[in-house]
Amino acid sequence: MGWEVFFDDKGWKVLTWGNVGVTKFLFVNRLMYFMGFFGYSRSGVSEGKEEKDKKSLNATKCFRDRNEVWYC
Repeated sequence: MGWEVFFDDKGWKVLTWGNVGVTKFLFVNRLMYFMGFFGYSRSGVSEGKEEKDKKSLNATKCFRDRNEVWYC
């Protein structure tokens, strides 16, 4: 694609406009996510005492199955 075709946006086809539009939408959506517009992810929340206790149990060779039952 030459410079004339690249900068002649009036000559672009519908598929090209759709590609540019979706790319811009996804880019803005990603920026808004990283800036915190949609709330914060759970991985960024600090752990409470209960979660720390469960982690200490895991360090002593305990594990939890799918039904949230602990085995030591």
